Amino acid sequence: MKTPHTQKQRNRGAVLLEYVVVGVLIVAACVLGVLVLSRAIFFGWDVSGVGSTGRHESAKNARQGYADQVKKDAQQAEKYHDDFHE
Repeated sequence: MKTPHTQKQRNRGAVLLEYVVVGVLIVAACVLGVLVLSRAIFFGWDVSGVGSTGRHESAKNARQGYADQVKKDAQQAEKYHDDFHE
């Protein structure tokens, strides 16, 4: 008597699930990369725009503010990393 689910069909389903998981991870990495890159480009253009108008002190303050924000983000990411690996 044949069963409806043979070993070959189960293996095919497991392989398909692995491809789905890998695909989701690739998409997540791409989204994260786009977010990080777009944020860096925005900060650079913003500082350049302010600096090109002759408001150099404002550009310097904006650049420092962005640098401070990046440090805070890195500290928060490190906290998440440490919490995750406890």
